[in-house]
Amino acid sequence: MLEWNNMRWWKENNAVSVRVIIDLPPNCGVAAWRIFVQNNSDYWGLWDVAFPKVNGFPEPGVYDIARPAFATGGLLLKKCKENTEGRYPSGGWPMQFMSFNNSANAVYLATMDPDARAKDFFADASKGELAIVHYPENMGTAGSDLPDYYPVAFGVYQGDWLQAALRYREWAIHQKWAKPLSERYDIPPIMKNLGLWIRDFWIWDSTEGSPHQMNLPLIRAQSAEGGMAVPMGIHWYFWHQNPFDNQYPHLLPPKPGFRERLKDLVEGGFLVMPYINGGSADMNIPDWDKFAPHAICDEAGGFIMDTTSLSGRLVEMCPSQDFWQSKIVALTDSLVHDYKCNGVYVDQVSAMRAELCFNRGHSHPIGGGRWWVDGNRELMQKIQYIAKRDGHQAVITSEGADEVFLDLVDGNLLWLGPTDREIPLINVVYSGYTIFFGSPCDYENSSDRLFNFAQGQAFIYGRQNGWMDLRLFGPKFAEKAAYLRQCGQYRVVTKKFLLYGRLLGQVLPTNTVPTFTDDGFGLWKEKHTGTVPCAEAALWKSEDC
Repeated sequence: MLEWNNMRWWKENNAVSVRVIIDLPPNCGVAAWRIFVQNNSDYWGLWDVAFPKVNGFPEPGVYDIARPAFATGGLLLKKCKENTEGRYPSGGWPMQFMSFNNSANAVYLATMDPDARAKDFFADASKGELAIVHYPENMGTAGSDLPDYYPVAFGVYQGDWLQAALRYREWAIHQKWAKPLSERYDIPPIMKNLGLWIRDFWIWDSTEGSPHQMNLPLIRAQSAEGGMAVPMGIHWYFWHQNPFDNQYPHLLPPKPGFRERLKDLVEGGFLVMPYINGGSADMNIPDWDKFAPHAICDEAGGFIMDTTSLSGRLVEMCPSQDFWQSKIVALTDSLVHDYKCNGVYVDQVSAMRAELCFNRGHSHPIGGGRWWVDGNRELMQKIQYIAKRDGHQAVITSEGADEVFLDLVDGNLLWLGPTDREIPLINVVYSGYTIFFGSPCDYENSSDRLFNFAQGQAFIYGRQNGWMDLRLFGPKFAEKAAYLRQCGQYRVVTKKFLLYGRLLGQVLPTNTVPTFTDDGFGLWKEKHTGTVPCAEAALWKSEDC
């Protein structure tokens, strides 16, 4: 134990006390580090606490850094020379740990925070700096403290990133957000049984006409005669009349024919999942004055703006606000109960980071703490209640994956394209506890080899494949569609392992496996050249084994 008691600060006696406890168990190199900052000041407020904070580590180009990442299994940054950082909780940093590996010599860093308070992970290999920055409740308010809410696990071990993931899993699966899929009776069977996903817009493969005629590209793609011959779901964009990312949350009424097309598909056995946004409202809506008081505000009183290219003037809303929750719940209610959707995709909830809101008119502590998670969990609980009310079995999903919401979504969309840097980090930790879906690839421009790599890797890592548009099933891409079909059919017959089982890790070959190099890794403007093995394998264990 280390203590600094009653320290003087800025001519104020007894302003602050700090206590640090480090507990190193026998025969273990990873210690539990705890800090308590007691602020006695009548003027100064605590803003943040960097703990632990390390200088001289990691050295540039020495360590492979394994980190959780947005909409993918995780990233392995080999011989990292750069800065990597992220806010937890968020889709960009969906689990609260990382590892540093130099051959079998490794360092493990994690927080064990069951309430998922806001914090930032920093590892700058270019400067040799490492820290976790914790954000207290009531940041900057006189007398604000950082109580000893949770420990930080920090120390050395022998192994690679897989051992770090297995260590984290032993803690993670006992948290409130983790429940075995075999006990998740709230997840509709249609989601568990799904073989492949489609992502498309209002008009599919240039087909227009009656509602049924417009649905034919999907019906043909699913059929046993020349199609995928597995249960399929469609993630449906542009079903609303306003332009994408504009006029949120006012998405109703839908385009003419939506109700009829939806009925045709649901009765045909499809999972139909229209897009809505659960995190942002558009300043351009006529009634913005009613929404503005419920937006997240930064420390200067400004809004947090979404600057993506398609968006209107989207502003992040505060999830603690009943007003905002009621708007998203009402939209979900209408889609499920009035229009009879059997799925709803709630964008952003699992993707966005825990923002620090300084709007003093809200009911939460300003700045950091657990309120952001608590508010979003309350929102998702209400949405799930609506989705399962009165005998309905609507599937609820969100963007990316954030561990703190795994018990409140029925699926997690991993939509980043194939990369040579992906490792199944979150898959190892939460296999058997949640469903991941999506294996998008730029099929129009990618090589057959890269497309097959993307689909095959997603399959062995336990994802439901797909999330590409229906043009993929045209004659020009027949070979790629045939490989996707194999993945979907194998998925359906391996649920004992890939759905309910546990991913033990990658199979490491004892012989030399040929590689291939491709310049199509990544998505859109972020494509890069990478080299990957021509064959990969993963080992799964069934729940009853």
